Amino acid sequence: MFPVARFETSDQERDTPVLTGSNFRGVYLAPGEAKSIQVASLPHGGRWRVSFRYARDDGRGHLLMDARREITAQLRGDQGDRGSDDFRDSVAFFSEWTEK
Repeated sequence: MFPVARFETSDQERDTPVLTGSNFRGVYLAPGEAKSIQVASLPHGGRWRVSFRYARDDGRGHLLMDARREITAQLRGDQGDRGSDDFRDSVAFFSEWTEK
């Protein structure tokens, strides 16, 4: 799960950090695993919810490996096929609406 969540109210959407992230990649969940996730609460009045995004981790995600794949694709001229994009390929899910 990404290290940033989206705090939503009826009139605003703002990013908020995931406080229980283990590193810059966020929170890792193994298949069938469940965890409690904490986010920073932002000033608001009324109803709110939080949305999270996650992407499947194929185990190849690493800053240097990602950079190497990107550079190799550019050198080969493979502009249209650079592999997966975590944000583009991510899935969103939402908490229930909560009243203050």
